[in-house]
Amino acid sequence: MTHDEDRSAIIRELANAFAQRTDLDELIPFVVEQLREKLPASGVSLLLLDEARNELEFAYNSQGNAGTGQRLAGVRMPADRGVAGAVLRQRTPELIANAQSDRRHYSEIDRKTGMSRGSLLAVPLLVGERRLGVIEAVRHSGESGFTEADMAMLEELGPSIAIALENAGRFG
Repeated sequence: MTHDEDRSAIIRELANAFAQRTDLDELIPFVVEQLREKLPASGVSLLLLDEARNELEFAYNSQGNAGTGQRLAGVRMPADRGVAGAVLRQRTPELIANAQSDRRHYSEIDRKTGMSRGSLLAVPLLVGERRLGVIEAVRHSGESGFTEADMAMLEELGPSIAIALENAGRFG
């Protein structure tokens, strides 16, 4: 099996596993933990859009350091700020080599966690025209950055994650 075949198999496996979960409280941690392992990433966050408040909320976060994830739980940020806000607004994924040097970087999150982010992947979660949120993966400063292949994998999984979230919210 080639590397591309391996990646395609992982994407199919994850998409099917996401679709089988209809309880949001089970689905969200499962998505985040699976992505953190498969990319691999130092951390993965799922941010959900609260349209009424125009905010993105960290619905679930997985980091190597459990304390970091706990500090982000429930944290909200303006939906028009940061890389996540730009990705959601423009409906396009981003691969950023150094998040801290990006002009859109929302440093308030780093202050809350006490960690600095290096490489960042961010993919919008969309169902048709409806914006649900953003999935972000990070590697800490000093770690090797994400690749185009990592970006392609997360981008391919974005629609499956969004549909699973929509279905779990509707039927769960």
